Amino acid sequence: MRFVDRVPAHTLRVRAHLATAVSAIAMIAAMPLAYAAEAPATQAAQATIDEITVTGTRVVRDGYEAPTPVSVLGADELNLAGRNNLAETVSRLPSFSNSILPRGRSATLNVTGTTGVSNLNLRGMGAFRSLVLLDGARVVGANLSGDNGSSVDIGIMPDGLISRVDVVTGGASAAYGSDALSGVINFVLDREFTGIKGNVEGGISTYGDGGNYKVNLSAGVPFAGDRGHLLISGQYAHDNGIHGAPRDWRLKHNAAVINNPAYTATNGQPRLLDARDFGLALAAPGGLITAGPLKGITFGPGGNPFQLRYGPIVSGSYMLGGDWQYTRMDQHTDLAFKMSRPGLFTRVGYDLADSVNIYALYQFSQIEGYSEDVRSWNFANLTVRNDNPYIPAAVAAQMTALALTNFQLGTTNEDVGPMIQNNISTLRRWVVGAEGNFDAFDSSWSWEAYYQSSATHISSNNFTIHNARLGRALDAVRNANGSIVCRVNTDAVTTNDDPSCVPYNGMGIGVNTDAALKYVTGWSHGHLRLSQDVAALSTNGEPFELWAGPVSLALGIEHRIEEVTGVPNPDDEINSWFAGNYKASFGTFNVTEGFIETVVPLAKDAAWAQAFDLNASARFTSYSTSGYVTTWKVGAT
Repeated sequence: MRFVDRVPAHTLRVRAHLATAVSAIAMIAAMPLAYAAEAPATQAAQATIDEITVTGTRVVRDGYEAPTPVSVLGADELNLAGRNNLAETVSRLPSFSNSILPRGRSATLNVTGTTGVSNLNLRGMGAFRSLVLLDGARVVGANLSGDNGSSVDIGIMPDGLISRVDVVTGGASAAYGSDALSGVINFVLDREFTGIKGNVEGGISTYGDGGNYKVNLSAGVPFAGDRGHLLISGQYAHDNGIHGAPRDWRLKHNAAVINNPAYTATNGQPRLLDARDFGLALAAPGGLITAGPLKGITFGPGGNPFQLRYGPIVSGSYMLGGDWQYTRMDQHTDLAFKMSRPGLFTRVGYDLADSVNIYALYQFSQIEGYSEDVRSWNFANLTVRNDNPYIPAAVAAQMTALALTNFQLGTTNEDVGPMIQNNISTLRRWVVGAEGNFDAFDSSWSWEAYYQSSATHISSNNFTIHNARLGRALDAVRNANGSIVCRVNTDAVTTNDDPSCVPYNGMGIGVNTDAALKYVTGWSHGHLRLSQDVAALSTNGEPFELWAGPVSLALGIEHRIEEVTGVPNPDDEINSWFAGNYKASFGTFNVTEGFIETVVPLAKDAAWAQAFDLNASARFTSYSTSGYVTTWKVGAT
């Protein structure tokens, strides 16, 4: 019998967001699109694109190629890639290595909020060293990974509205900030998209599992005589995951490197062994006596004892050969998470004047990931006393004959079942901004300003064993009435008693009541909030000309505040659980930085060069935590 409270008490509240997205898109689809008949003419008029700003430089200059290498994936490349998410498509560029996608993550417990998250690793330097932008604006991180900081989840991007992806594959700290150490990945919106488009896709593995599907619907509508433009995109993705270990290669091809117990400095044997066909030597599903004259007795279904066959090599916690398959504890671990992800993105822009456009956007995305991991284990660290009434009669008789007062038990707690991870990560992001142009120094200048507030809420929940309760429940005795109770609840014990304790049988499979299993298990909870507020202003233009052409200048200032708040349960703070044990996380910092970048033409149509441009940039940054730093870069084309 097993008791597993499959989901934590709180539930997702995402249907309202998804319903809002679908309803809004349906309303747009129902609008009388009077402009539809004029679409061919309008599209022809727009065939000539006025300006494309590529992320490699902050300078906007006709025909200029920045010295920093930039890869651009356009809409055609993204559509032809045949991948079901942007992260998978972009990660196939040669400049990325060791990127982690949801299916690439091990379905094991974690405490950093990475379940279901897609992280791009530019130049193999770590996802947290790449700056990820959505239409030129920062995005708050999706997880907290200790000293490594946080990284952006690519899965939040509105797939249906991305026109291209710019990847700056060289260091861009001088232009974009110190978090662009390995480069910049900018997902550029198709702000002028008009019409309705969508897609539905799905798949399943050769083995009939791993079923998944994704629905995406996007719409764009001009209004107010084309002075305004509304974009909205909703999507829902679901992956059933791959439950358990339904692949024979998991046992056939398991391998590990273990210490060779026969090694000495002079016998010529290797110090390490390439281990195949290995299992546990210090634990078994229903419990294993690990030392003393009863060593090797293990307990099967119903508590029936039998002798474990050890392999010819025993090294620490592992053995090679023997009953290695029986003692392995990873035969039921999920190969892939079960995941669901709803998302909503809306943006509205409006021309206040011919030279000023204002805009606002709201973005919502959520991931729920569920997986089952290995059993909670105890490697020879449990003590069973000789008066424990759950000891099978045959073993109890042997203990009496040998005058044993106790034995050491190792177990993978088959009755408890797998550890369970159920993590929920929710992003909410608001941006308001304005952009336009003006004349100065006898030339045209452009400017942009925006304010962004965003937060990621992470709820991590792990179903596992409560260590102290397991210890109390395992130490069972008979009371004066002959009933089996926890020793802490007997009359002879006056301290540390726990009235709620239910005795637990650690010797056998299928030998525990639901009440016992419920007592020794529970949910480890951690709640984390990552927030980011950004205000930025930038401008660029051409203040004067030299003999080879106009000098381009871009400058701007940015201020951002980042904060983390984490609240665990009291049991987590004192490491009560086998896994999880979330800790409080509190911290904040702010950054104020200004940048300047210029392109200076030094030659044009000369005998030695058709064109020669000098590119220089500098960034002046004040960190609230580490002080002031200047970053600069010089290049030439």
